Amino acid sequence: MLLTRPDRQQTIGRRQVVRLHCQPDGAASSHTCAPRRRQIAPSARAVRSRWFGRSRWAVAALFLHTNLRRSFAANPAPTLIRDLVSSYVLAESSSAEFQTWSFGPPERAKVELTEFLASELKSFAAADGSCSLHQLRKWMINSSVVLPLLDAVFRTAFELKLLDEEVNLRGFPMPTIPFCLGVDWRRMQSLLLVPSLFFLNQHLPNEHRRQWKLLFNSRVHGESFSKLANQTGGHGACVILVKSSDGCLFGAFASDGFVMGPSFVGDERSFLFTIEPRMAIYNATGYNNNFAYLNNHQQQMPNGLGMGGSIDSGFWSFFLDHDLDGRHSTQANARSASPFFHSTLFQ
Repeated sequence: MLLTRPDRQQTIGRRQVVRLHCQPDGAASSHTCAPRRRQIAPSARAVRSRWFGRSRWAVAALFLHTNLRRSFAANPAPTLIRDLVSSYVLAESSSAEFQTWSFGPPERAKVELTEFLASELKSFAAADGSCSLHQLRKWMINSSVVLPLLDAVFRTAFELKLLDEEVNLRGFPMPTIPFCLGVDWRRMQSLLLVPSLFFLNQHLPNEHRRQWKLLFNSRVHGESFSKLANQTGGHGACVILVKSSDGCLFGAFASDGFVMGPSFVGDERSFLFTIEPRMAIYNATGYNNNFAYLNNHQQQMPNGLGMGGSIDSGFWSFFLDHDLDGRHSTQANARSASPFFHSTLFQ
């Protein structure tokens, strides 16, 4: 089990002229999507404006086999999205943030992120599986992860760096994964891989995406709920990550962290998530204000760490019992739509 705290917190060399073409099925390439060749190298700001502004969604269309009829079949999209995800992992491996983590092989997480994006795209496609450029653009605008993926890939490919004011204007921060602080990687390895860390980080509030600090790890700090409570309580927003004995990886984000006592804290920014076997985000339903709970050594109150539950009913969307030496269980009721009710044993 892992708990982390998300902390708050132009120059271009020789220009390489690249011409990108939209290739319709069975036809010669005849439509240019990239900037036209110029005799004089443009300024850095002009390049940033061209690649990260007006043409950003059109570049995505290139990845998805846009043809001259301005629509495409969504069937090949998973393969093309997988190429985009693979390119992102390669691009991110050279970042300073990447060097502060210790990742395992990313292949499984790449598949899960690809499936997540393909499922998102399918919801915008027509009944016959085709998708117009308008539908593609709508998907990109509504997705929390597509534009950051594209930006990271093209920023690396063209060696471009965004100014702070441009980052703020575009609505999501850089980098796409956080710095990791306070970890001795000789004693542990991250349960998150590059694609899954990117996925989770993009769903956090902006002020918590820059850097994370390790608060508790059961293999490093021991299986002690008192230690967990002391390390976690009162430290502000945190991410909880749990690996079950059957290989599921899931957790929660507590927007205001956990405070020891009989009351819930937090707000609607809190959410539950799954990473394996599939990536998904479960936002608050609005049914009540029971977001994050932490208590210990009580006779009449639940002892443990929970999310989205009810003290009176005893049902929880997510709950870690105080006895970390034994079985740890999660429970759910119909209103919470918890994805965790099948998992009963945690690592």
